[in-house]
Amino acid sequence: MAQSVPPGDIHTQPGSKIVFNAPYDDKHTYHIKIMLLFLIVIKF
Repeated sequence: MAQSVPPGDIHTQPGSKIVFNAPYDDKHTYHIKIMLLFLIVIKF
């Protein structure tokens, strides 16, 4: 049975905003760091 977890904060870096622009160009890549404040692994 799946474990119920209360919603928490997700922090990203940069923290102000994230913009995904199209068309995708692999020469202009930006690194995004996502940190979860609870001990559950997210897989996708």
